[in-house]
Amino acid sequence: MASQTANFKLGFATAVALSIFTPISATASDVETAINTANIAENTADIAALRQGLALANAMDVFAPDPGARFRLNLGTGFSDDEAAIGITASGRVGPSKSTVLYLGVAATEDSSAGKAGVSFQW
Repeated sequence: MASQTANFKLGFATAVALSIFTPISATASDVETAINTANIAENTADIAALRQGLALANAMDVFAPDPGARFRLNLGTGFSDDEAAIGITASGRVGPSKSTVLYLGVAATEDSSAGKAGVSFQW
């Protein structure tokens, strides 16, 4: 009888322990899944933003005016996976010797925009 009582107590304790820890384990798994889902959504948004940035940069080519010309207007487009951008850049020769080139550009995607500007010297 003592053996049966001990087995009953051990079985009861095991059942109580399992009933206590099983929901906690399931809850931890649910929390981990929720965190992973949130991280995936954040990473997906970051990747889309990077693709837009690459498309924007690719759309803004700068070409100096040919020798003898004072101004050049460039239209461009850029792509990165499923993102596309359109850009416009302008450059012009300035100064008495026309050896300095100034340029600026803008580009846009559906959700963002970017710009660039600079100066180039030659002699």
